[in-house]
Amino acid sequence: MDDNAGAPQPHRISVEEIEGTMIVRLRGEIDAGERDSASRCMVAVVQSAAPLVIDTSEVTFIDSSGLAFLLQLQGVATDAGRAVSLRDPSGAVVDLLALVGLDNLFATSPESQGV
Repeated sequence: MDDNAGAPQPHRISVEEIEGTMIVRLRGEIDAGERDSASRCMVAVVQSAAPLVIDTSEVTFIDSSGLAFLLQLQGVATDAGRAVSLRDPSGAVVDLLALVGLDNLFATSPESQGV
């Protein structure tokens, strides 16, 4: 499911299931402007029972709205007993998680691992 099908967009949130893993991809600036995409993504994540990988490798900026989205994804997956990890988090994501003391909340995996 790609919430922004059509013309390429520099900032977006998308979700798809690949080989039994739910992949949430964040790209560009993740802020309150992505609220609708985040909401649609969350519906898909909640409806799935698959392990969750959050790919933040292309995030250039993330604010408190984006952080809240990451925490919601982590909470939904954890509450359902699903595995959740950040794939190759960008410096912006790593820095924000460290700033708020949540740098150990997510398991991380490099791009080369997994789906």
